[in-house]
Formats: sequence, C-alpha cells, structure tokens
Amino acid sequence: MSSAEDRLAMVQAAVAGLSWCEASSLEIDRGGDSYTADTLEQLAEEMLDWDLFVVIGSDIVTHLNTWKRPDVIKRLAEMVVVERPGSVGLDLPDGWVGKRVEGKLVDISSTQLRKWIRLGRPTEDILPPGVAEVITVRGLYSAF
Repeated sequence: MSSAEDRLAMVQAAVAGLSWCEASSLEIDRGGDSYTADTLEQLAEEMLDWDLFVVIGSDIVTHLNTWKRPDVIKRLAEMVVVERPGSVGLDLPDGWVGKRVEGKLVDISSTQLRKWIRLGRPTEDILPPGVAEVITVRGLYSAF
C-alpha cells in the first residue's frame, strides 16, 4: 500500500488546475484513525461558508449506513456518486442527499491498475497525466 503522503501527492496531481477542488492533508495532519464524519466536522468548522461534498463510487452506496456516524455525514455533506461498472443506477439509501455523475465507465479495480503499472501497461486512458507522473517519479507500484 502507498504511504499517506504518496496518496496525497496523487490526489494533488489529480486536482491540479481545478479551481473548485482542493486536496487537503487534514486527515494526515490529524493523525490516528480517520473517519469521514470527523473530517467533515473539522471542515465545517474551518470553512463556514463552504458547501461540502463526498465523492464516492456507486459500488459504495449500499454501504453508506455502515459508515462511522452516518448521521453527521448526511447533515454536513452532499454525496457525489460516480457510476462504476456493475453498480450503475443504484440509488442512495433513504435520508442521503446526492448527485449522480455520469461519464466514461472505467472497468478496472485499483488492484488491477497497480498490476498494470507494475507490468508497464499504458494508463493514459485511466489516469490523469499528473498522477501517472507522481507514480513514475516516486517509483510507486513497481514491485509488490
């Protein structure tokens, strides 16, 4: 598994140039176990006038009520559901508010993607260029 710092660098690369999106080290800086509810509470305190969103894959929607303190998540953020192969069209559970994002479905798991990278297979259609560069420069996923 990649370190938290490596994962943050990949997220920063993925959102670079998106003025409406920001990668944060808040969870790393806080240390210890990190739960979405805790992060949203902290963001809500620090960013009083921000609208908060949690981006998830559609394969996760049926598990939302099992998350730690789902009532806090529902109160503080809107879910943004990105369609995933095998779970297209699933609705959010009762009480959850969200939007569905449609786009090109990529049928590859993170495990498969890491294997592709290790084998040197092309990832241009799957990863933003900045993320691929972070993976290359940091030597991520080259050996397990």
